[in-house]
Amino acid sequence: MTDEETAGPAPDTATSRVPLVAGIRLLPIMTLAILLFFAVALINVLRSDVPWQLHLTAQTETIEFDLITPTQWKIGFAVICIPEAGGAGTSPRGETSVCGGSNWQPLPVAGTALARGLELRADEHNPIKIRISSGPSPSSRPSGLIRMTLRREGASLGLLREIDRPVVRLPSEMNLLWLAAPSPAQASVIVLPFYGTTKVGHDVSSGFGEMLQGGKLAVFATSDETLTGRSLAEESELALGDQVRLGAAQDNQGNLLFPKGFVRFTTSNPTHEVKVLDVAMFARADAVEIDRYGGGNFSFQASWWVKIKHKSGVVIAVVLATGFLTLLSALFQIIQVVSTIKVKRWFP
Repeated sequence: MTDEETAGPAPDTATSRVPLVAGIRLLPIMTLAILLFFAVALINVLRSDVPWQLHLTAQTETIEFDLITPTQWKIGFAVICIPEAGGAGTSPRGETSVCGGSNWQPLPVAGTALARGLELRADEHNPIKIRISSGPSPSSRPSGLIRMTLRREGASLGLLREIDRPVVRLPSEMNLLWLAAPSPAQASVIVLPFYGTTKVGHDVSSGFGEMLQGGKLAVFATSDETLTGRSLAEESELALGDQVRLGAAQDNQGNLLFPKGFVRFTTSNPTHEVKVLDVAMFARADAVEIDRYGGGNFSFQASWWVKIKHKSGVVIAVVLATGFLTLLSALFQIIQVVSTIKVKRWFP
């Protein structure tokens, strides 16, 4: 018996290499499919509406906002000044000067001043423009004065409600004055919530005396990794003289999202030279702009890297895709080595 008969028939090397060749050819297709899937997911994340929320806390001498929703305020001992043509009756002797001129007169006040409240009937199509200031008072005004102006185009501001008094329909313009309380025991705290576009502070270049004193901005991103559902993305300090403009932003459905917040102050005499208003605001970060004298304008626009960094799902997908591609690369190398070993085994 010859050696060829003892060794038996030679294996079909072409047939044995078919699975290996097919596996090698499938690896680039699988890799391309994974990369394509990851690219589509990444594009969807970058195009999605990421709600970056901004929280502002500030101490300012002036704030302006457009009130766009019906709002009720308790105004305490505020002096209500209406135009002389409003027909409010004869004002008490000597009080006309408190309103700042002969064209304005104070509205008579009932005895229960703390129960007085404003019912402002604002809406988005005809807002009430409001400005509150607490800067240095003129010599004719007492120290610690808080001033508010309310203006509405061609419509009543709303109603004034007092206990045991008839409801008073308010004109289209009105001023409020909070005089400093004679003693700390008589001082009150006024909190005025509102909803609408806002400007905190004033542009220094205009020569306006009242300005923002300081504050802080914090931007939060939605997060699945915290119990509160959000994580701090960035913080920024506000400088003296900054002007912060908080506008409306659109969501994916085209709805306008307006900022909301409140103003808080006391009617006590100021402990410092300048009396300030405490302001807290919540808004979409992409609708906020900061004007800084000598430092240009600032806005919060998230770059693609910031969006990805605060999306835990994308980070996890990147890690999994990287691990899977590494595994495919190692498998490709193993298949090549095994294929080479088999070829050498049968064809030394």
